[in-house]
Amino acid sequence: MSLIIYLEQKALNNNISITDLLRTALAVAIKLDVQEFEEWINNELNGYKDVDSSMIPKYRFIAGEAKYYNPYHGWCDVLWENQKQYDSFNNVAIREKISEIEGFASSDGVLSRDFSVDVQRYFSKNNYGMVPKLIFGKHSFTGIIDSVRNNILKWVLDLERKGVLGDDMVFNEKERQTAGNITINNYIGHVEHSYLQQGQDACMNINSGYDRTKMVKDLISEIKKVLPQVENKSDRAEINADITTIEQQLKYPRPKFGIVYELLGSIRNVMEGAGGNLLASCPAIVEGFKSIFG
Repeated sequence: MSLIIYLEQKALNNNISITDLLRTALAVAIKLDVQEFEEWINNELNGYKDVDSSMIPKYRFIAGEAKYYNPYHGWCDVLWENQKQYDSFNNVAIREKISEIEGFASSDGVLSRDFSVDVQRYFSKNNYGMVPKLIFGKHSFTGIIDSVRNNILKWVLDLERKGVLGDDMVFNEKERQTAGNITINNYIGHVEHSYLQQGQDACMNINSGYDRTKMVKDLISEIKKVLPQVENKSDRAEINADITTIEQQLKYPRPKFGIVYELLGSIRNVMEGAGGNLLASCPAIVEGFKSIFG
């Protein structure tokens, strides 16, 4: 029997567990002496625990919902300070072995992950001791399983198309040479600048001691300097109103920075629409917006 056809049949059968399928694929990869696929399969079977995040396949990066439990209102959404933090903290690499992911996908409970100690400490300090978690839907883990199954299927179909069959469960030298010319990145892809790496950087930045209030005040001060150059009275009035609201927020002991950043985003949009040269002539404002919104 052709080993490739046998593996193909298993890949097409959703009743075959992904762990069982990977073990068969591992036997094929070893027999073909395709070390890249052997390494990938071993990582899937054993987990990516000690692997650099840049080497984790893209399909293992999933998005969750950052929430915290309020005893009076139940689960509430976390409002991050800016889009960069949202992207960094809501997206994580799933390093667990594939058998654990199969368990997650079939679980009836709430799937959650704790944030790093730094993030928990930072959030609880500003939210009356409440601690956030990252909540996942089961479909995210099903998606990982489907990606692995699809990658194996695409690989064996390519092998079959190129004449690599493994008749009588044995591959000849020509088949091994042909299989060696197939690149694994054609199937799984790797992440050069992963969300996980960004998230780790952002965790460090949280404790860097920067003064958000001062950052916003400095930006507002620069905006006020150029406000007279906004020709449209309606635009100027809108920016003034947003500035007044922001300054009022900054007077509170615990400013709601979600509101502050939303208003700053509105101001930026108005200024961009007020004239292409206005922001271009104000590098301090451009840098201020960049520091906040990334």
